[in-house]
Amino acid sequence: MRTGASILAVLFLVLSPASLAQMDPGGLGRVSITNYVLPGYGPDGAVQWLLSGRRAEIVGNTVALDDDNVADTNPGVRLVYFDAGGRKIIVESQSCEFNRLTKMGISRTPVKVYSPEGGWEVTGVGYEFWPDQRRLRILSRVKMSFQDLRQIIPAKKPKFDEAPGETTKRTDVSE
Repeated sequence: MRTGASILAVLFLVLSPASLAQMDPGGLGRVSITNYVLPGYGPDGAVQWLLSGRRAEIVGNTVALDDDNVADTNPGVRLVYFDAGGRKIIVESQSCEFNRLTKMGISRTPVKVYSPEGGWEVTGVGYEFWPDQRRLRILSRVKMSFQDLRQIIPAKKPKFDEAPGETTKRTDVSE
C-alpha cells in the first residue's frame, strides 16, 4: 500500500496540474490535447499527410478532433496531403473522428477541399478519408467549382480534321 502512495506522490510531482486536469479521472484512458498534430509517413520516411486539430479527445485508438471555439469561422480540423512534387491538397472541417489503428476517419460536418495553388474547390457535407491510401469520399451535397479551367487543364493544340472531298477545317479543342 505504501508503494502505491509513493508512486502516486511521484506522479503528482512529475506531472503538471494542467496535465492532471486533462486526464480522465475514471481511468478510461481519455486524454485532451490542444493543437493536436498527427503525421503519416510513406515507405521512404517522408511525411505524406498531416492531420491536425485545435482540440483532440483521445480514447484508445480513436481521436475525436474538433474546434474549441464554435464562434470562430475558421475550421478546427485540417488534413493536408502532400504529393511527390511538393503540392498540397487541403481538407478542412469543424470536426472528425480518426482511428489511429485502421487509419480511417469520418465526419458528418461540412467539408472544403482545395489546393493552395488555387483554381478549384470542392465542398460538401460529411466525409470519410483514408490518408494512407490518399482517398477521400464526400458523402452528400457535393459541389465543385473552378476559377479558371486553363489553370488546371493544360492548353491543347488545335486539331485539324480532314474528310474526303471536303476542304480542311480547323477545330479548336481548347475552348
